[in-house]
Amino acid sequence: MRPFKKGGLVLAIDTKLPVVPMAVCGAYDVMQKHSYLLHPRPVKIVLGDPISTEGLTYEDRDTLTALVEEKVAGLITKHDTGPAPQDNLIVEPFWRCFTGQPDCTKSYSVRRKLTAE
Repeated sequence: MRPFKKGGLVLAIDTKLPVVPMAVCGAYDVMQKHSYLLHPRPVKIVLGDPISTEGLTYEDRDTLTALVEEKVAGLITKHDTGPAPQDNLIVEPFWRCFTGQPDCTKSYSVRRKLTAE
């Protein structure tokens, strides 16, 4: 997780609105670093408890930033389950799914295997 920018938190202090920590878990599986290829995977969005900005001033922005970073890191630690299981997925070239003809695309179709239950 990268360090948070303070601009949004300064805006929350100025408007006296609460800050709601939010974590997105599983997004790395959807689009990995240095890749433009998207993979359908489950993503979990977790919202934390609102943090009040009542009584805070511009000088409190660093303290608020550290608190929000801590809360988001806690949400990620608590709710991120690691990479999604891929044993029930079929990955095949995109062109094979639709045209049946070879193509130069580097896109892929990902679909779930059908299992008898």
